[in-house]
Amino acid sequence: MIEWATEKGLKEGRAKGIAKGRDEGRVEGRVEGERSKAIEIAKNMLALGLEVAVIAKASGLSEAEVDSLKSEK
Repeated sequence: MIEWATEKGLKEGRAKGIAKGRDEGRVEGRVEGERSKAIEIAKNMLALGLEVAVIAKASGLSEAEVDSLKSEK
């Protein structure tokens, strides 16, 4: 009886751990995707000749991050 309960608890714990890991992975992936998109938009805005402060405000990136994108060209 105790072995069965222990095994059941381990299975449930593993399942919960796997589900939590997947959820955390999805969140991380979403954050990375949003950041990549912000960088892409900022690069396009730089190409249009917009000011760094405007780009930072519109993209959510810092002015330093936008400045670093300028040097990547």
